[in-house]
Amino acid sequence: NATVNQLLKIAESSEVPKGAVKGKVYSYLLSGKEDDIYPVGSPIPWPQPNPPSGYLACNGQAFNKSIYPKLAAAYPSGALPDLRGEFIRGWDGGRGVNPGRKLLSAENDLLASHEHGYRDRYYIENVNSLHGASNKEATPAGYNNNVGSNATDTDNNSFLYIDSTTSPTGGNETRPRNIAFNYIVRAA
Repeated sequence: NATVNQLLKIAESSEVPKGAVKGKVYSYLLSGKEDDIYPVGSPIPWPQPNPPSGYLACNGQAFNKSIYPKLAAAYPSGALPDLRGEFIRGWDGGRGVNPGRKLLSAENDLLASHEHGYRDRYYIENVNSLHGASNKEATPAGYNNNVGSNATDTDNNSFLYIDSTTSPTGGNETRPRNIAFNYIVRAA
């Protein structure tokens, strides 16, 4: 098994005398206790496009439950989750942060509701000929009638304000900084 050999190589490269660890680690891993190290069905970030021997990619594929009974215990549907391009989120489990979620349920992207509004004000004349403005009113309290063009052009008889929002910027999703890995699971 490639993974067992990789673990043994790490164990042998430490300051422990050669051979002292190898036998114990090897016999432990071959005794079927590898589930204690990393349970079957737990997604593992893998830095290669193809999983190593004995592992499957979490790409939504179906698997044979009779060939992989331990994997079937974790995924009773007989299909792995499709984690390509996805983030794993901790299950709410009654905490109230993300209520109503079920284990292994997918969730669409979402940006918290917000806006960036502004109000633009202008002194205008002949307010009755204006169409499509957000609002037209007499000069609001607190504004000086004798400023800008209103100080010299006395038929500027109204105050126009336009409520609007900024133009959208950004990409097609909201995401934190990240590094791409291939999620895999041990097939057993």
